[in-house]
Amino acid sequence: MIDRKHGFFNRDLETMSRERREAYQGEKLSEILSYGYRHSKAIHSGFEKAGLKPEEVRDLKDLEKLPITKKADLVTAQKEALPFGGFEVVSEARVRRIYVSPGPVYEPGEWDYDDRRWAQALYACGIREGDIVLNTFNYHLTPLALMLDESLGMLKATVVPVGPGNISMQINLMKQLRATAYVGTPSFLMAIIEAAEGMHLDFKKDLHLEATFVGAEMFPESLRQKLESKLDLM
Repeated sequence: MIDRKHGFFNRDLETMSRERREAYQGEKLSEILSYGYRHSKAIHSGFEKAGLKPEEVRDLKDLEKLPITKKADLVTAQKEALPFGGFEVVSEARVRRIYVSPGPVYEPGEWDYDDRRWAQALYACGIREGDIVLNTFNYHLTPLALMLDESLGMLKATVVPVGPGNISMQINLMKQLRATAYVGTPSFLMAIIEAAEGMHLDFKKDLHLEATFVGAEMFPESLRQKLESKLDLM
């Protein structure tokens, strides 16, 4: 039996004192803003228009000094300077993928994905090495599914890149592959559970899910309670 309730993905990071965490956040913030100021035309311009220098933003409270870039502003900037509106900090030759989110908003995807924050979140939800994970997020155009796919690989979990839709296939894959974890929206998980019940399956007994990672939409407490009543997992 896999221990899903204990352990750390990054012990040092996850056990910091509040004071050390705030200092760490300040260090990272300064590092990110300084890099953006040096390498991004749009970020540099934003600082200049605000009359600020990166070194003047030292902690999270100082973020209030920065102007907010609204989605509509980003869409306009990208139309004027395709594809990324000058917000990119690398040349287009170093971009592996161009994602397209609603707007449209174009987002760069790096060649070597090494951001471990999603992996940390997946670990916190109980997903471990050896799990077989149904990733039901959309692999088409938007970045989330691929980011989570890479992050699950960091945990040495096996991914079934099934995407959304075709609920009967999802149920069959869960059963035949003995999938132990689900990644996707909470409402789609609920739809799968209800469809399985319609097929006279007992989700707890006939399937093998032990962990879930849900998000990307509103998750009301009523739905959380309903899922918890149907499932006995993390």
